[in-house]
Amino acid sequence: MKKNILIAAGGTGGHMMPALGIYDHLKKKSNIFISSDLRGSRYIDIKKYKITILNTPRILNNLLLFPIRMLIIFFLIIKSIILLKKKKINIIKKKNIKKL
Repeated sequence: MKKNILIAAGGTGGHMMPALGIYDHLKKKSNIFISSDLRGSRYIDIKKYKITILNTPRILNNLLLFPIRMLIIFFLIIKSIILLKKKKINIIKKKNIKKL
């Protein structure tokens, strides 16, 4: 049975390109999913890769919006937990982990 692996990558090309390389390397042996923010979606072909967008807000840009942004982060945590359960993720890899 194939394992379900989630690759969590930041939104820059320096994070996404290695994540896509890991995806391509592991896709024959496992079911691979990628999680990133909206910035990361610019570097990915949606038709080829399974990506989940978890767009986290910048917290300290405007202190007046801090409570709203913390509420958004709370809901993103809930969304992440739902993603892990729905996809039945066995392994989570951050792009900077060298050994798979």
